Amino acid sequence: MLLKKLGIAGIMVGILGILWTWRLLQWFISVETLTACLVGETCPIVFATAFSRFLGLPIHLFALIWFIAMTGLSAISAFGLLAVTKPGLILGSLSVPTVIYLDYVQLAIIKAICWDCVTAHILGLALFGLFAVMFITERKHPVSGETP
Repeated sequence: MLLKKLGIAGIMVGILGILWTWRLLQWFISVETLTACLVGETCPIVFATAFSRFLGLPIHLFALIWFIAMTGLSAISAFGLLAVTKPGLILGSLSVPTVIYLDYVQLAIIKAICWDCVTAHILGLALFGLFAVMFITERKHPVSGETP
């Protein structure tokens, strides 16, 4: 029951992350007309830098793909279709160094914080945290993954 609840929580956080990064991606594409963020006012500054792209693509696109994959793994876990906590933990762990790097770039190099981006980072870390708890729960109760 606990794994199912954690999986459902993962689905909800994942959907928020998908919607949030989709909105960021749309804003990034229309950066010329973007004058302010939902939270704060420095998004256009951050979006206009070379750090907002990776391999020539907007980093928000990679975040969107990551959230879609993590939400899918959460759904698989919630409905007990497969044991995917380990793959979710591995994929989720990619968020930690990425968030540290991107927030460092904003603080130390660009010297502007995109609070909308930070919100996406927090959602990503929360989703990773849910998979960490699912993984630990599954290890403590290997037969059913449930608490007594």
